[in-house]
Amino acid sequence: MEWYQIRFEFRITMAGRDWRDVANPGSAIGEAVGKLFEKKVGELIQSICMSLPYNVDLGGPRPEIGRRSKTIKLFDRFGVSWENDIVIEDMNYNPVILIEAKWLRYTKHCRDKGGWVCTAHPSLRKSHDTIRKTIVTLAGSWTDSSLSMMRGNFVDIHLVDYDYIVTLLEGYNIPFHWDEKDRNTAFLAWERWNVLSDNQINNIGEELILPIKKSLEESLRSTLEWDGETEFLEFELTCRTDDGGSITRYFNNHSDLSDYILSLD
Repeated sequence: MEWYQIRFEFRITMAGRDWRDVANPGSAIGEAVGKLFEKKVGELIQSICMSLPYNVDLGGPRPEIGRRSKTIKLFDRFGVSWENDIVIEDMNYNPVILIEAKWLRYTKHCRDKGGWVCTAHPSLRKSHDTIRKTIVTLAGSWTDSSLSMMRGNFVDIHLVDYDYIVTLLEGYNIPFHWDEKDRNTAFLAWERWNVLSDNQINNIGEELILPIKKSLEESLRSTLEWDGETEFLEFELTCRTDDGGSITRYFNNHSDLSDYILSLD
């Protein structure tokens, strides 16, 4: 108990402030879990790419490409910039895989965050012909409709379920499921998070990504170790029209696509 009291008194987080100064402990622990999730996803990706001829950009200044800011920004063909969490590049610094790491406690925000992915990733894929895959690693509460929305935009999804996270943290004596207005339980969770040792937090991070570790590695290797042979499953053709609109058609094989294009002449 004496050790606990000393650690309780002096554990400092959040840029030098006492952890008890937070206005919203629920958001604070959620942010801590989200950052830990992103950190561990980044470490996993780095370990996979270590022996492959690719760079992993996790953000921060990069003098070799002239970037001074912390954020990773890619521009689409219309000049719009999009921030990215993680980008795997070829040796010429061209993007090959875009990866987002997103955490949500409540499903009310999933359509907005999923919608961002469905706008940013297709726009960047159409603007950079070196991009071969876009991925989202998700943790927490995501509805089936939001997941379907992202899959419909050809985004590869790897999900750590909310209930798994609750059970994981309960194993460290941290209550992680409470009503949105239950400040007392949220503060208790934040308090117990802040008395964890660095080793315990690291272990939580390793366990946090365990459900997606194998599938994410397989997805990355299938793209990064690509042998040049591809089986096309579907064709999508979008034609811009002179009235400012567009027409999109889908085809199951190359022959039907060719026939349609010839019919436009």
